[in-house]
Amino acid sequence: MKRILSVVILLLIAVAAVGFFQGWFRFSRENTSDETNFTITVDEEKIRADKQKVQDLGRDPADSAVPSPE
Repeated sequence: MKRILSVVILLLIAVAAVGFFQGWFRFSRENTSDETNFTITVDEEKIRADKQKVQDLGRDPADSAVPSPE
């Protein structure tokens, strides 16, 4: 059970790291005199665009509407 939990935590950390470096997530901090606020912003449009790029990699170039360079 510990091994499965370790793998799940490792996968979550990996997804968070890739997402941060791909620009899917942004972290910010705001300080006031009495409190500190942390904000996580998720760029859903960037995630969709990157997902579409990955899906396009798996398509057959002959099926594409864009002509290939000669």
